[in-house]
Amino acid sequence: MSRLTFRNWDPQQDAEAAFKIYSDIEVVRYLGSRITVMSSVEMQRERLQKIADSAASNGGVTGFWAVCFGGEPIGSALFKELPDGDGNPTGDFEIGWHLRRDKWGQGLGTEIAQAMLDLSRRHVPRVLAIAYPQNLASLRIMEKIGMKPLGLTNRYYGVECLAFEANLLPGDGDNTATHR
Repeated sequence: MSRLTFRNWDPQQDAEAAFKIYSDIEVVRYLGSRITVMSSVEMQRERLQKIADSAASNGGVTGFWAVCFGGEPIGSALFKELPDGDGNPTGDFEIGWHLRRDKWGQGLGTEIAQAMLDLSRRHVPRVLAIAYPQNLASLRIMEKIGMKPLGLTNRYYGVECLAFEANLLPGDGDNTATHR
């Protein structure tokens, strides 16, 4: 049984909890093409509102969800289409996870990643996870959940990152494919 629950972020109720996560340089260090540290609860609330608006427009299949432990948001989980360096959709999908620093090293990242892998299995035949080569914790999680390394790529977000994949089709024994 999972220790975690997943739900939509609520910009009004969750801004302070999200701020505890995204105001920490150690948490945001490897997120995106440039580091964005939240500098206020109001800035975080605005970011959560954009996330909520985006979720309302895509029908809820993909998303960016609050991860709760004991009812409290302690991180985020995502399943979404990967953008290229200009923000254009690539047709490839990714899973991802972010955790508040005091929750690191407890296996929660692996639980989130596995849940997102299970969710993606219902929607796409193949999913990726990407990380900066220096982000050793995320790379270990990708390996733990059975994803296979594809090597370095600069196809996504306009940054050089390591890509891992999982082929999600039933009966695909080797779980590998050629990276485009």
